[in-house]
Amino acid sequence: MSEIQHEKIELGEKLRGLRKQHSYTQEDLAQKMYVSRQTVYNWEKGKVSPDKEMRAKLCELYNIPLSSLIEMDEVKAEESVENTAKEPLKIWQDDEQLKKALLACAIAVVTLLTVRI
Repeated sequence: MSEIQHEKIELGEKLRGLRKQHSYTQEDLAQKMYVSRQTVYNWEKGKVSPDKEMRAKLCELYNIPLSSLIEMDEVKAEESVENTAKEPLKIWQDDEQLKKALLACAIAVVTLLTVRI
């Protein structure tokens, strides 16, 4: 089982525990969250994870901090972004071709943004 799948199952177990702690059936929770009972079932089985918006609503419903429903892969991704932002981009020093490609992409983005305005 992959680490991501394991984390989805852990999140599902946490969601199931919270639901039971509040004495909700899957149907009760589905109605409160405006989703199907099958969606709640899939969350709890780790087949899919609720998106950030749904997790925020679940946290509000259960009166718990959002951080308690953030998956570890998201935390790792956020840490990676923070670390990357803190370090200078060494690739700019190493690869002239990459510089040109990134510059072309930046110009394309600016052009598209300018055209849309």
